[in-house]
Amino acid sequence: MKVHIWGARGSLPAPGPHTVRYGGNTSCISISVDDGATLILDAGTGLAAMGLEAPEPPHTYYVLLSHPHWDHIQGLPFFAPLMCPGNQIVFLTEPAPDVGRQAMSQFDGIHFPLCRDDIQADIRVDGRSMDDVLSQRGLHVSWQEMNHTGTCFGFRIQGPRRSMVYMTDNELDAEHGGVPFGTFLEFCRGADVLVHDTQFLDEERAQRTGWGHSFLPDVCQLARDAQVGHLILFHHDFQRSDLEIDALHLAACEALGGDIACTAAFEGMTFEI
Repeated sequence: MKVHIWGARGSLPAPGPHTVRYGGNTSCISISVDDGATLILDAGTGLAAMGLEAPEPPHTYYVLLSHPHWDHIQGLPFFAPLMCPGNQIVFLTEPAPDVGRQAMSQFDGIHFPLCRDDIQADIRVDGRSMDDVLSQRGLHVSWQEMNHTGTCFGFRIQGPRRSMVYMTDNELDAEHGGVPFGTFLEFCRGADVLVHDTQFLDEERAQRTGWGHSFLPDVCQLARDAQVGHLILFHHDFQRSDLEIDALHLAACEALGGDIACTAAFEGMTFEI
């Protein structure tokens, strides 16, 4: 099962000459399921690029949204498969029953020119256990609440051979309250791949604590303590240039000491689970 990163930026899209290598689109990851379906993790602006390379209909897309903040749903109206008869778009909403409706509320003729009735694909909201639904496709999924403003969830996905944890928009330092570090540690323990929000640097801690995003040293500690195989730095600050992300990545590699593989997420990055 191939994982493809279509957008790795946080809070706001960041197009321009200084973000070419890592990309400027916001959070979106796809997982190609062996029997032909696709699992989508978040619908940021990267989803529009994904739609341009979509398979011919009919095709089924399962959508897991971490939360409905704008940068995680903004690509949905521009997802080309929505306008293809025969396609099925299934929002899996077990941990957050309203998230599918919240994402689709953009189709009101005001915030976006099209309305819900203009969509030609079959849109469904499925509130059953996401593991029950996806296990039929060869994936096992569990979820964990994140430390972020509003309600936000991370997902652990077990493929046929490897596992991946996706935790975006999460603040690991819970001194201000919230889910404790130990809970995240158990959720991530032994994962082959950890994709985690590393939006902030340690020197930004005084100004950014309580904003609902993680600081690089805390994420590196989580990766070490949980003994993950590969840490992927994600949800890059929209103001950070390619060169600044290079420096962030170097700092992470030094903190991990070569014991754990580390990559700064970039548009077009792929790997298998």
